[in-house]
Amino acid sequence: MKIEISQQSTVSSQQSTVNSQQSAVNSQQSTVSSQQSTVNSQQSAVNSQQSTVNSQQSAVNSQLSSPGSEKFSLGLPSALLQTECNYSTELDPSLVC
Repeated sequence: MKIEISQQSTVSSQQSTVNSQQSAVNSQQSTVSSQQSTVNSQQSAVNSQQSTVNSQQSAVNSQLSSPGSEKFSLGLPSALLQTECNYSTELDPSLVC
């Protein structure tokens, strides 16, 4: 009878240890889930910023692909802009009009 009680006590102690370890694992899992949620939120913000950058790049590309419309939108005659461009390329031959 004494041996059975001792064994039962040992089993109870081991079960308590297992429960404690499981609780620690659950806590760590909760922390990991919280960190993953933070990472996901940050990734979403990065994606949003990348989308904004892509949109701005698209607008720049559109302007660069039609420089004539940009000249007129400046409100300056095309000939005047060409003269200025020619002068600029004389100063810096690497410039492209």
